[in-house]
Amino acid sequence: MAVRNLNWYNLQSTRRYPLDDSCTGEDDNGKSLLNDILVDCHLRFSEDSGKYAYVQAITISAGLVTVIIGASHSLSDAGASIAALTITKPVSQNVNYAVTSFSGDTAGWLVFGGAVDGPDVTYRFTYPQQSLLAARCARAFSPLPIPSMKKLGVGTALKDIVNIVGETPLLITTKAEVINDIPRQLIVFSLNTSDTTLAYNPLSYFLGTCGQRPESGTCSKVPIATINGISPDCFGNIDIVFDSSNMNAQAFEDCGGIDITTTYGLNKSCEGKPTLPPFYSDLCCPLRFESEEERLTASADTFSAGDFVRVGVLSGGLSEYTYYRVESLTGGAVTWSAPLAADNPDLKTALAKCDWPNPTDIIPDIVINLPSIQDYPSVQLPACIDFCSCDPVPPLFDAVQGVFSSAKTPAPFGCVPCGLEGSTPPSTQADMFALTEHNTYLAVDTGAVALSLFKNSASDWAFGRVITTQLKIGADGLDRNGGIVINYRKVNVNGIEQTRYFAATIDVGRGQMRLLNYINNSYTVYASVPMPVKTNQWYKMSVHPSVRGVYVYLNIIAEEMTAEGGTVAQIIDYRIPLADYEPQTGAFGLYTERSYTYFNAFMIA
Repeated sequence: MAVRNLNWYNLQSTRRYPLDDSCTGEDDNGKSLLNDILVDCHLRFSEDSGKYAYVQAITISAGLVTVIIGASHSLSDAGASIAALTITKPVSQNVNYAVTSFSGDTAGWLVFGGAVDGPDVTYRFTYPQQSLLAARCARAFSPLPIPSMKKLGVGTALKDIVNIVGETPLLITTKAEVINDIPRQLIVFSLNTSDTTLAYNPLSYFLGTCGQRPESGTCSKVPIATINGISPDCFGNIDIVFDSSNMNAQAFEDCGGIDITTTYGLNKSCEGKPTLPPFYSDLCCPLRFESEEERLTASADTFSAGDFVRVGVLSGGLSEYTYYRVESLTGGAVTWSAPLAADNPDLKTALAKCDWPNPTDIIPDIVINLPSIQDYPSVQLPACIDFCSCDPVPPLFDAVQGVFSSAKTPAPFGCVPCGLEGSTPPSTQADMFALTEHNTYLAVDTGAVALSLFKNSASDWAFGRVITTQLKIGADGLDRNGGIVINYRKVNVNGIEQTRYFAATIDVGRGQMRLLNYINNSYTVYASVPMPVKTNQWYKMSVHPSVRGVYVYLNIIAEEMTAEGGTVAQIIDYRIPLADYEPQTGAFGLYTERSYTYFNAFMIA
């Protein structure tokens, strides 16, 4: 490598340059920095890191030379490290070596002198006033006022050097223009008017989320469909009946609302310390279980003979309680009594002592299971669910977001023969893809994400299985997409509930199959592969999750459903750390965003 300005470097090796003349040059142990370790440098760094750049450490060993650069806003305050340089010996003298930035906003080079070939030595500098770099060698710059930009609701931001690609029907080109007598190269966004195959209304296609301007606050609110799982009657009313023996409800005629008084006060709580069942254990009365499974697997270490317990069983949005007594404890196992009748004298005494309700009553469900999702019963697997029935909502699916309904459309065979009574399953490949008019499960474009979850128990049942759906994307949606929800769950982050899930989706406008990671309403694109997707064409999408080591691997396949074979796209072995996937007991289901998408079947194999 050629050496320039040899005389310049020789001169600098006789003084402390590139350190500033005002610094002491002494490290934390009082040792003076040798003049000919560094003979030149040039650095630029962000003023957000600090105003003054200085050498924080130098180490010269038998095989390596390492220099760490820091920055501080004050000469007398310790700063943070912004860049480093480590090179193996032998080191070429009087040659530029590029530093490595820690934060991406520092760049430059260092030049070494003859001392790097000398004995091993170590320096540590805490403050800029010890090893300040001269202003001509290290200067701060003001960062750009807008470092990045992103679309509303999308977690991935554009920054640094960006390659802009136009997706149908958008064209992005460059154009030379003269602005204020200065020639400029401009980026031009326009519509592709030459493509006559596109059928869309640009006035609605390019509207924001929910077909409005989200920043104006004009988007429709998500309606309340149920309260605590209770649906209104045909007139939109929910009647609340109060137990007149313990409660008195009086309506406020002028301002609305209800004043509720009850005979049950704090003085009746155990030891005068009321607790909320969802958040605290009841330490005053015998242990309470939330399910039969918890009772049957309970350890004897928890009980004493003669203890009473109550077990809550979810039923129709209400919780009924059954009472048991511990008969004996042997070898860590608990022997329980049969369910106790309401007239059992011992039980009556326990009920009076703990103020429990009568066991024959059905009381409101007091189990609030945040941040878990609805605890559905277990479904026998493998399973195949068809949407060709007349039910407006499939019994095994729960629309947790957006609007879904039953809609007839030509569709292929799913799980069972649909259409005419007495029809039989297809016997040939051609018959398998033949379309018959029958009901499907339609996601309606409401200007936002629509999710419908498969009602299965909260467990990791999906691992090692293949989850498949058949879908057809309509031509009228704003975004036109659809796919599968992966591991929908709610988590508690610093006391705030978050909804998290992954979505495997095929997208007409983008011409891609994508894997998205959602946190609440924002997503990050984890993976994408090209796939020409057509409207009004049936596709089959499959997701296969598995665990290997400390990672969850997702295999995703989407293919066009034609007898001759069609377009196929795959995302193979996409790896997600278990920590980002947990809890592993989330739900799977159907996904769309701003799209009219038909689903024909949901299969678990």
